[in-house]
Amino acid sequence: MSRHSSNSEIQNNLNLPDQFLQNGSNELGHFIFYNLPIGIFRSIPDENGHFILANPPLVKMYGYSRVENFLKIPVNKTYWDPNDRKLLIAELLSHNEVNRKVIKFKKKNGDFFWGQ
Repeated sequence: MSRHSSNSEIQNNLNLPDQFLQNGSNELGHFIFYNLPIGIFRSIPDENGHFILANPPLVKMYGYSRVENFLKIPVNKTYWDPNDRKLLIAELLSHNEVNRKVIKFKKKNGDFFWGQ
């Protein structure tokens, strides 16, 4: 059995300001992107890649303090094994999505972390 929540129920549960539910999904998307406690990014799917967007939690995971500095890094430099990026791109281009891949990533200080 599914249940659909009203806008007021969603607003009360997420503590969202009125404007996010009244002015459309663009503001809500912006709010979620910057406030969700997980790393989110968009990048160009080429060999080296570059970031288009990155939210503050992602930047912090990599050990950077400023989004602007993080966006200057080639995406392939954030992978422990740059070949992993090539494999992800190949899967993305052939299936139009990538699901549940666990990848080893490299922090600014050279340490690693696992991401999905």
